[in-house]
Amino acid sequence: PEPVENSYKLHYQLEIDGNVVFSRSSEAMMPVCSSSFQGYIKFKVPEIDKRTPAVVYLALINDYGDLVHYTENAVSLFPKEANIKLPSTWVAGSEGAVADNLAKEMMLPKVDAPENAEVILISDFEAYKNEQTKIDDAAKNGTRVIFLELDAGSYEIAGTSIMIKANSMNPVHFISRKTGHPLVDGFETDDFNMWYDESAGYITPIAESTVMSKRVNPVLTSGNLDDDGEWVSAATVGEFRIGKGSAVICQLKLTNRLKTNPVAAIFARRMILNSVE
Repeated sequence: PEPVENSYKLHYQLEIDGNVVFSRSSEAMMPVCSSSFQGYIKFKVPEIDKRTPAVVYLALINDYGDLVHYTENAVSLFPKEANIKLPSTWVAGSEGAVADNLAKEMMLPKVDAPENAEVILISDFEAYKNEQTKIDDAAKNGTRVIFLELDAGSYEIAGTSIMIKANSMNPVHFISRKTGHPLVDGFETDDFNMWYDESAGYITPIAESTVMSKRVNPVLTSGNLDDDGEWVSAATVGEFRIGKGSAVICQLKLTNRLKTNPVAAIFARRMILNSVE
């Protein structure tokens, strides 16, 4: 569409506690009877030591200085991640699989055997079965074993039966953190919602299935149909004990989301460390 003849400007600014910390203006492209992407608002986050609420204000101004349109959006700013010692990690399965990609994105230090690991990442269940005795023994001795994005089906993990069921309402863009689990302490209502997918270049669903097992302690939840066709709460991420260690079943999609979704990065670290930093 052709732009209209009158020129417009976009004025935008970021405020923290009512103080303007960033402001800019740019020419606006206004197609007739259509819409047009105007670009990204980029700014340097001021020095902060905790999650900080802020507001982005945007106004469309015409040639005469009249306000044509106005909007505002509340956002959260996050401090830079602290440098901490990450646990030694053994990755089961092939290079390029979900577990391998997550380990690379988080820059986890790798070890060459499950018995030497503090954390084990698994996205290929066959790889788990190939080393099941070593992995189960490691878990009993305190290792944290994390299963990532398992396919729908039934599984046996260290004597515990787990069923992964595809979401009855199709893949979802949002899940609930309202479980009271320590790993979600401090997260807010819409934190696990509409995450940007760096590999796709736009927002994509963050979960395609849930864990259907009463043995699993929910960390994050969604809804799904049970065997009786009733809607029930079901874990998207859940965990259970194995001796001195634990197993985590994580159906939440974390890879390709850590750089642009701070909550995804924070949760991934908490899950790996089994603690709130």
